[in-house]
Amino acid sequence: MPVRIDVRDGELEATLRWHLRDLVDLPGPPVIVGEEADVVVRQGYLRPRALPYPVSRALARLGREPPLHAKLVERTAAVRRRVRARLGLCGGSGPRFLLRVDDFNRWDRPLSEFLAFHRTLGGQPYLLAVTPRLALDPLDPDDRRTRPLSEDERAALAEARASGARMALHGLTHRTLRRRPHSELAGLGETAVGELCDEALALLEGPVDAFVPPFNHFDPAAFRALSRRFSVICGGPESIRPFGFFTSPAVLGGALYVPSYSPAYGRAAELERFARTLVRRVDEEVWVPLTLHWAWETRDRFRGVQGLLETIAGRVHPWDDLMPPV
Repeated sequence: MPVRIDVRDGELEATLRWHLRDLVDLPGPPVIVGEEADVVVRQGYLRPRALPYPVSRALARLGREPPLHAKLVERTAAVRRRVRARLGLCGGSGPRFLLRVDDFNRWDRPLSEFLAFHRTLGGQPYLLAVTPRLALDPLDPDDRRTRPLSEDERAALAEARASGARMALHGLTHRTLRRRPHSELAGLGETAVGELCDEALALLEGPVDAFVPPFNHFDPAAFRALSRRFSVICGGPESIRPFGFFTSPAVLGGALYVPSYSPAYGRAAELERFARTLVRRVDEEVWVPLTLHWAWETRDRFRGVQGLLETIAGRVHPWDDLMPPV
């Protein structure tokens, strides 16, 4: 039985096809406008409203970031339930989690701590954001010193790959261009961002078709350059102001945009609470990218990570399932 979706935007249509691809192969022509549509999805599904930036920042400083990602999961689950009802299908098996790990390598942490974190994951698949020529002080735009990956760091990457991790480019140096806001990309322009990525890719071994923006901060010109080089582009809370608030994942410019917003972005203990709520309440196979920073987890010797892994056991999917996105 065909499901006719009423959409009025090409990227919305592509995003909807992606989220429903395991349920139904939407027939052509895919856009049905009018009363005959079985499911009506408005533009707000792709670009929901976000809180004004000053309000969001004030809440963040109080430790009360709005649960933006929870709202995205609820919206996608609701659309999937409507399609299931139309098709007469039984309920789903619950959320599908993706793990993203930022900041390999660090300027202020020993490699041994990353290896301890990696081994704590116990072979779970994850996306590792790698910076090939790290700034010695990424927060100082005037400090031009950098260093390449060491042989030990390259060996650690090989170990991660062998156990199922997938590499993502995390900028060239991770050095911010200005004091505030922190960004390696915003304001460079499309051509310069492309050249930066090409230089960085030449320094990494093996195929890399995902990108994690340093500081999660980039602008539309940077995204255009990124979308021509990577099939998956990630984002985070800091992406909202310069780029916009989108559902996750979203098909934009021919690439799959996979941002993590609060509470899917943060420390492992926070992610665990969010994941536990989703496992209990969401019966649809909604993709949920969870973003960790391994260096943030050293204080409790990765006990928070262990708790998260227990909660999402059997629900972690490899990023290979997203690539290619379209």
